[in-house]
Amino acid sequence: MLTLIKRCFILYVFFAMTSTTVFCQSKTDNAKAPNFFIRDINGKRVELSQLLEKGPVLVNFWALWCIPCLKELPHLNKLAERYRDQGLTVLTINQDDPSSENKVKPFMKGKRYTFQVAIDKDKELWRSFKIVALPTLFLIDQNGTISYTHTGYRPGDEKELTLEVDKLMQNRSHSMENQQ
Repeated sequence: MLTLIKRCFILYVFFAMTSTTVFCQSKTDNAKAPNFFIRDINGKRVELSQLLEKGPVLVNFWALWCIPCLKELPHLNKLAERYRDQGLTVLTINQDDPSSENKVKPFMKGKRYTFQVAIDKDKELWRSFKIVALPTLFLIDQNGTISYTHTGYRPGDEKELTLEVDKLMQNRSHSMENQQ
């Protein structure tokens, strides 16, 4: 029995560590993002396909208990503000359990974040996007293709993300110019 408890504890520590700063992974997926709709914290329906009509979308999965997530959010807010007028939407999807849901809206208001926030109540999006750890983000181009994925957060990761967003927004500008 004791060895079973030790094994469970080791697994718990492993998963706790991989969902924090130890586990950081970036990749370019080039797969299509699953379309979805979800309600934001104000009850407004948010659908990925509608957001993509305006421009690229950065989708970020996070939780209040996740320290790396909380460290990443200010950087996401800066990106949201920097590129809002160019069509980028930042949508963060909270993964807290139902008992913590009522803390999300006051937290966001207190931090004065301007990006959209939704709560994945039934973890449907967690499964659709095949999330393995928090935070995880997806940068989705206007065609619905995932152009960049990153799991975890360490200080400095925001520089790589900013470069990826810059690259995507520049490609978008060039393709819009070529269409005219």
